Amino acid sequence: MKIKIVPAVGGGSPLELEVAPNATVGAVRTKVCAMKKLPPDTTRLTYKGRALKDTETLESLGVADGDKFVLITRTVGGCGEPIRRAA
Repeated sequence: MKIKIVPAVGGGSPLELEVAPNATVGAVRTKVCAMKKLPPDTTRLTYKGRALKDTETLESLGVADGDKFVLITRTVGGCGEPIRRAA
């Protein structure tokens, strides 16, 4: 089956992947990260507004041919030093 992966932020064109129904979310996320050159630990996939676990299969989620997933990326690390204002 074919699914679409749409970036949540930053635009860019959606990716279309050919995947097996028994593929795990983790396997799909790893494949997408390799294609986008992103570290896997900085991304999440959502489907129908729900964050997904890597161990779930597409089949268990009821994914159909042509369905859309959203790729969410996050930064790693803290927010840095607080801003100090001059008195």
